[in-house]
Amino acid sequence: PSIIKGLGYTSLQANYLTIPVYVLSTLTLATATITSDRLKKRTPVLLTMVLPVIAGYVIVSSTSSPAAGFAAMFLCGSGIYAFNCLLLTWVSNNLAPDYKRSVGVPLFICLGNISGIASSNIYPSSDAPRYLVGNAVSAGTESLALVCVLGMWWAFRSRNAGKERLRVEGVESNGKEGDRALGFVYNL
Repeated sequence: PSIIKGLGYTSLQANYLTIPVYVLSTLTLATATITSDRLKKRTPVLLTMVLPVIAGYVIVSSTSSPAAGFAAMFLCGSGIYAFNCLLLTWVSNNLAPDYKRSVGVPLFICLGNISGIASSNIYPSSDAPRYLVGNAVSAGTESLALVCVLGMWWAFRSRNAGKERLRVEGVESNGKEGDRALGFVYNL
């Protein structure tokens, strides 16, 4: 709402104008999670979800047009929620055994919630109406998220390939447990 209000709308208008953004975000979240489950792959859907977010932040940073800024919020919202949900699922799918997952998932959530602390500092009301710093930082962190997803995909793919080579050679155990065990296959 504060970003939409910064585009020139009143507080009441800004709150009402978030409704279509959240409706699209909800539909995108449902579509992305169903697609990811049917494909049994997270990476392609994660990469698809982060691209409109980056584009949305770039658009809202590069124009003073309220209409373009409002349209950019649809791009941002449609990707942010689905991306975060799928990323949390991907992390939990690739941690084993249960005790490792029970520490890793809350740690991941805590790290993700740091954005709430950062956002209060990168979106000060003095930067209204365009919030250039906040939107530029958000575009940059989403770009970093894209690179990190690619890095995680590469690491998981490499580990799966190494385990597969051992299985083909007839090795029955690599002496490791949990997700590092020979029988565990990382979800890509």
